[in-house]
Amino acid sequence: MSIDVTCGSCGKAYRVPDERAGQRFRCKQCQAVVDVPAQDDWGSPQQDLDAYGGMGAGYGAPNPYSAPVTVNPASGGKAAAAGRTAVCAIFIYVICGLSMLNHLYGLVMVATGQNVNPFVPPNQAAPANMQAAQMVGGIVGVVIGLTLDTLALVGAINLHKLKSYGMAMTGAIVCCIPCCGPCVILAIPFGIWALVLLNNPEIKRQFG
Repeated sequence: MSIDVTCGSCGKAYRVPDERAGQRFRCKQCQAVVDVPAQDDWGSPQQDLDAYGGMGAGYGAPNPYSAPVTVNPASGGKAAAAGRTAVCAIFIYVICGLSMLNHLYGLVMVATGQNVNPFVPPNQAAPANMQAAQMVGGIVGVVIGLTLDTLALVGAINLHKLKSYGMAMTGAIVCCIPCCGPCVILAIPFGIWALVLLNNPEIKRQFG
């Protein structure tokens, strides 16, 4: 028979022999101390379980000169990592949405033939060749802008859901490109934030 125990810090599950009831060991993932439940009819004192954590017999009196063990609560799996990326991804969602609306508005202006050239007075029609160039340039600019916005948005979705690391990294880089990313420069700080999160080993290993 065996006893199923779970680390209270990171949630990692272990299965130990029933003769180890009442003992303790150190979690391999987060180094937290895990107690194996003791059966009522067993009165043996708690002992150290070297087979799992290598704590040794001197656990009750820790070495005052040893380095302290830091338990990182963020190392609790995919859910914890997704919680750390959610806020950054939501900000990028909002900025990408605003940028897409702006580009769609520009497309409508170009399609309806309205003057969006700042060098031509509002009540004065631009020359025919300038109007044609303005329309072509406007359409190309909108297509490029929407493409970059879409890349940033898809990257934010992958960052939030911890799906594709490559797409999340691509979206973060797009957000950091001045005057090309969503809303010109508004996405830059959140792109940098996303890059910091993506280079965190605890978060990076949760992708896929």
